[in-house]
Amino acid sequence: MTNNKHILFIHIPKTAGTSFRVAAEEYFGDENTFYDYAPQSKETSKEIIDYIYDAQDPYKFYEYISNLDHSFLSGHFLAGKYGSLYDTLNVVSFVRDPVEQVISHYNHYRNIHGYD
Repeated sequence: MTNNKHILFIHIPKTAGTSFRVAAEEYFGDENTFYDYAPQSKETSKEIIDYIYDAQDPYKFYEYISNLDHSFLSGHFLAGKYGSLYDTLNVVSFVRDPVEQVISHYNHYRNIHGYD
């Protein structure tokens, strides 16, 4: 894509991605926001299930979002999965100091999953 109306967000866990994702959803709207957090995830969008996992046709997904005025795709996936569909200027991700990220993972598992 050659404009900045279609954004791909590669959500690296524990790097403040959820806050960005929520803000982007508010900006782009529910109907223009898509998630890919694996086929079994309840967060993964129906369109992603249909085009990516069932039909295994990312270009049909590209065709679908190309007909939208704007879109936002987010998820835990490698850049290569969707990278060829987006202009590199439209790909966003956050990184974090590795030590801080490990501590954040630890705290998440301790607070959410009850790990000691």
